[in-house]
Amino acid sequence: MLGAGRASEYAAWWNTGLQSVDFDSTSVLATTVYQSPTYSWLMNNTDRDISGVQSGNIDLTGLTGFTGFNNLRSARIVNFYFPSSVWNSAAADNVVVVTAQDLRDGVTTYPLQVQVSLDTAGAIKQLRFAAIFLSFTDAGGATLPGTHTQYTDTWLTVVSLSAETSSVFTSWAGGAQGSNTQATRVAVYNSATGVLIVKSDAWRNSTTSSPAWPTLSTITNPLPMETGDPWNVDWSAYNQAGYNTRIAGSWTALGTMFDPLTETNTSWRTALPTETIGNAQSWINVQFSHYQDAGNVTPKFYGNASGQDLYSESSNRVIQWDVVDQAAFDAGYSDTIIIKDSS
Repeated sequence: MLGAGRASEYAAWWNTGLQSVDFDSTSVLATTVYQSPTYSWLMNNTDRDISGVQSGNIDLTGLTGFTGFNNLRSARIVNFYFPSSVWNSAAADNVVVVTAQDLRDGVTTYPLQVQVSLDTAGAIKQLRFAAIFLSFTDAGGATLPGTHTQYTDTWLTVVSLSAETSSVFTSWAGGAQGSNTQATRVAVYNSATGVLIVKSDAWRNSTTSSPAWPTLSTITNPLPMETGDPWNVDWSAYNQAGYNTRIAGSWTALGTMFDPLTETNTSWRTALPTETIGNAQSWINVQFSHYQDAGNVTPKFYGNASGQDLYSESSNRVIQWDVVDQAAFDAGYSDTIIIKDSS
């Protein structure tokens, strides 16, 4: 985690007012939808990483009673934007960006992550999104077709999912189950148009992986974000290389899932996804919508909790940026490079 400091007083709050949707009609046949307020954050590999607020908790009461619950189910949504100014000339790199919501039980770490790499295929470089399902063993992933420069300056929504059966996935292409226990899907969409760019289906064995998939019902409730507790969540987003990358939110569910190929609630590819999507119940829904300025302290800036999940925190904070002044914050913050739904 980047820090655990809390401000006792706030220099400013920006968490009032209703969220709104404005329509900018470009023709009678095409409409662009702007959700407001929303913003994005430009990560680098020095001082603009993001971490969760350690005083937060996730209320897992009734977890096994959620509609569609199964211990092996999960859903993760992350939005990425790769600026052409740095990515068009980027060199191949194994892992460039990591977005994580890792479970820890004090001894074992169960990594739940989406990682971005820039792979080389012949003469071209390709973007690959790896999905880590609580274990680095049998991780899933999807590689975007064509050169990576086709996808710069474009918002991409990455959805990673798991379930105990492939029957919950439309157009399953991951083959037969065999001795495996968990069906996984990684799908990448153009956030604005809703076009599916690529999907990858695969089976993995959740019992022989290391570590094996945990029993969710035995996790401490409420589940703290505080490092060092018997169980805790380590939420983070960081850039391991020098290729600045934007993100705009992260949505996570364990025990429930949805299939983006058939789900009619398409808020999952917007800046402000709803708490439940299909049968999936969000544990933590980090929406880049409102933030707080905590004054002359470090951390100075916090992202507000969405209220659209199982997460809560006494000061309504969910993420933090360890930047010391307004100029440093402004270097990462943008309310113009944002997700827009033009479908």
